[in-house]
Amino acid sequence: MDQAYKAKRHVFDYVVTDSKIERDFVEELDTGKEVVVYAKLPKSFFIPTPVIN
Repeated sequence: MDQAYKAKRHVFDYVVTDSKIERDFVEELDTGKEVVVYAKLPKSFFIPTPVIN
């Protein structure tokens, strides 16, 4: 499977997906009528939460 998806509504022309689930999700975002634009956050993006490992 190609990892780069040719996107229509992403902030960049291609989205690199890491799994089939993510690819399916990107395809839904790209075809959803209620979606205007979307972006995939970089791997380095982190949101701290109160959950303890």
